[in-house]
Amino acid sequence: MEVWADKAAAMPESAWSHPREGKRVVRFPEGMERTVTFKGEEMGVRYRMELEVSERMPDAKDHALLLPLVEVDTWITSLDLPEGEVIALYRDSGTRASAAAWGR
Repeated sequence: MEVWADKAAAMPESAWSHPREGKRVVRFPEGMERTVTFKGEEMGVRYRMELEVSERMPDAKDHALLLPLVEVDTWITSLDLPEGEVIALYRDSGTRASAAAWGR
């Protein structure tokens, strides 16, 4: 089993964004496919997992940390949207903004 932290650590520095001083973020999708049985019929289902790793040093309140604070977020979807839109939809889940985006 592949360890996600190792994958993020191996990302070149150019793949990381720096939204503010002391914080860096990397995102990458992982495509997947499974065979499922539905009503007695086998079919292939494609989906992808969006993964975001954030590393903070210092934290958001500018407190010094001995070790970086690492946060890993994942989203699994079959939506055919760019990764930024998928992440925004899931982050806004349950809000009026996401209901409008989903057509509700």
